[in-house]
This record gives sequence, structure tokens and C-alpha cells, in this order.
Amino acid sequence: MVHRRDIEGLRAIAVAAVIAYHAGVPGIGGGFVGVDVFLVISGFLITGLLIDERQRTGRIDLVAFYGRRIRRLLPISSIVLVSTAVVGALVLAPTALADLGTDVIAAAAFVANMVFAMRGTDYLAGDADPSAIQHYWSLAVEEQFYLLWPGAIALISLGCRAVTARIATAVGLVIALSLAASITLSPTMPTWSYFGLHTRAWELGIGAALAVVWSRVERIPRALRAMLGWAGLGAVIVAIATFDRVEHFPGSAALVPVLGTAALIAAGDDRRFGPRRLLSSGPAQWIGSRSYSLYLWHWPALVLGAAWIGRDPTVLETVLLLAITGGLSELGYRLIEDPIR
Repeated sequence: MVHRRDIEGLRAIAVAAVIAYHAGVPGIGGGFVGVDVFLVISGFLITGLLIDERQRTGRIDLVAFYGRRIRRLLPISSIVLVSTAVVGALVLAPTALADLGTDVIAAAAFVANMVFAMRGTDYLAGDADPSAIQHYWSLAVEEQFYLLWPGAIALISLGCRAVTARIATAVGLVIALSLAASITLSPTMPTWSYFGLHTRAWELGIGAALAVVWSRVERIPRALRAMLGWAGLGAVIVAIATFDRVEHFPGSAALVPVLGTAALIAAGDDRRFGPRRLLSSGPAQWIGSRSYSLYLWHWPALVLGAAWIGRDPTVLETVLLLAITGGLSELGYRLIEDPIR
């Protein structure tokens, strides 16, 4: 699949929203929806690659797929985990170290979301003493999906000529069941719904559905796709700015950023009048290309920085912590992510 500058820019919006939300920037009360944007992008890209491989080669090499995922995700995430554990041992209260140890192990095993759900972590309200690696929950959701999805696609498309039609049925089933669970369970089981794969899979599924019908999406008139892109960008921005009042998430409220993201991806990377130019700007490309490192480093920097200071950071101190995040992310990108890729 060709590199999409618009998707890189979309990653920049997603990670900037999450970081601004965690840093307490005014007017970004719904910045947590940046995670939903990431999930849609992941579902689209991964499913597109799997479909392409299946149609080109007649099979899906699961060993190669998981090898690529390990090389892409594990090195930098492991370094952040180890660094967080070491610094946490120095600055956190002794009573918090046991939980940190549990969280590090859970994150390394990609089950952090389950640990936080069982602990009853109220992510949206913000705990008095949040885990320094609480943000690893979203990586766990993605990896749990990746553990199941490639094998499912390989199995259901086995010996089938109409590959996309067969996959479309599976995607539709995932979306329907997971969205129903999200809407039904979010009010009654809020923490399990927020952190759970069962209530988040439909977001990845929306991206997957877009990959399945991509050849048809490309036939939509250019002007209509441009309008779709701007509408999608508006939906994502509205969610980022206003979702601080959402009580139960994801639920039906997540449809706004999820469908907005799908619309932005559908607009394409070559639309003269769409949001491509904005998303392809230099700053957006820099942030987007380093979005994984930025996401991994920013939360430990904020949490451990506050623990070291012994109080909530001032605005200036928060800016300094985010500058440290940017520096660590640049090093991680240049020394680890890019060379390995």
C-alpha cells in the first residue's frame, strides 16, 4: 500500500489531541477520541495490506505479518516500559511501585487494558494517582485485534475467489456485534467498555470495511470526496472540542470521531480541494511520523514529572515536560523506529 501523507497528517491530529487532553489544554476536553482515530486508521491499513497480500499471492503469511508487527511495535515500546519502570522506582512512592510492576508486565503482554478494567480505572475522570503506563491500554486493544484478525481473514478467504465479498461479511458481523455491545454495555459497565476489545473492535472494523470497499470509494466523484473529507475533519474536531461532557464512552458517541475519520480517509491523498493540503503540511508530517513515539513517551513524562515535582505541574513545567517528550520521541524515531523499519 502506498504511503498516504493524509493519513500521516491524521495521525498527527490524533496524537496531538491525546497529548493536549492529558496536558490539560483548555478546549480539548474530548482529546481522548484521538485513540478512536488511531483505531480506525489501524483497521484500514492492516486490512488493506492483508487483502492485497491475499489477492496477490493467494495466501496470507501470518509469520511474516507478526514479524513485521513485532519489529514495528516492540523495540520502542519496550524501551519506554523499561525507562518508565526505572524512573518510577526513583520518583514514585513505595506504595505505588507494586502496581507499576504489575502494569509493566501487563503492558509487555498486551493485556494492560484488562488490568485497568479490572482495577476500575476511571480514565475519563482521571485518577488521583494514575499509572505511568495507563496509555498502553490502547496498544493492548490493537494487538489483541491483530492476534485474531489476520488469522480470521486467512481462514474465511481460504479457497475463495470472491475474497472481498467474504471478508466484507465478516467485517459487517464484527461491526454489528461490537457496536451493539458498546452501546448496550457502556452505561452499565463503563470501565470494561472503555478498555475492552469487545466494545472497540467495531472502530477497527469501520477502518477494515473502508479497506474492503476501497476500489468503489475511489470511483466516487472528486468533488464529493473532497466534501466528505472536510465533513469528516469537522466531525473529528467537534468531538475533540466538545466530548468532555460525554458520560459513557465509547457507546454511540464514538460514531462521531470514528465515522469522521473514515470520511477523512475516504477523501484520499490526491484531492485538490479536500483537506489533503492541510494534512500534508510539514508540521503535520513531522508529528504524524513520530506519533507512535510521542504517544508512548508523553504520558510517563507527565505522570513521573508530576511525581518528581510533588504536585501538579505549572503551565511552564508542563511545556518543559512536553518538550522532553518531543526530544525523546525524535531520538526514538531516528535511532530505533526508522532504522528498524
